[in-house]
Amino acid sequence: MIPANGVFVDFGCGKGRVLLLASEFGFAKVRGVDFAPEFCAVARSNYIVYQNRTGVKTEFRIIESDVVDYVINKEDNVFFMYNPFDGVVMSRVLDNIAASLEMQPRRILIIYHNPVHSNIIEERCIVFKSKELTFKGSYSYVVYSNEDLGDQSSKTL
Repeated sequence: MIPANGVFVDFGCGKGRVLLLASEFGFAKVRGVDFAPEFCAVARSNYIVYQNRTGVKTEFRIIESDVVDYVINKEDNVFFMYNPFDGVVMSRVLDNIAASLEMQPRRILIIYHNPVHSNIIEERCIVFKSKELTFKGSYSYVVYSNEDLGDQSSKTL
């Protein structure tokens, strides 16, 4: 399901834990976006410690910014959200994703944990609900894509 050229973007990355996990799933590049300078500093520090301990070669970048101001790169194709913001901000982020897809068509995934605003995603029609995943038994996610991912059933990782 993860594209071979996957670039993982975590909107509201906090201290960067999900970014570290993404590197274990084979992403060559991970991006974290957060507006809190103190979280960004911790995320950068956490990655350095993690990289030194594991030797992972993932390109890691933390962007200190409001998510609505993040310019989505044409290579960004996997977006992660852990219910990081309200519906208004969610709508603006989705507008940015849609604009990016218009400029550079590509397959994307939106992985949404605790999908409080899933209705906003589903109403936009830029992506559709593709899968429900359970990770390590207790973390459930909804995966959206703009392309058919095949089997629509739930998966456990």
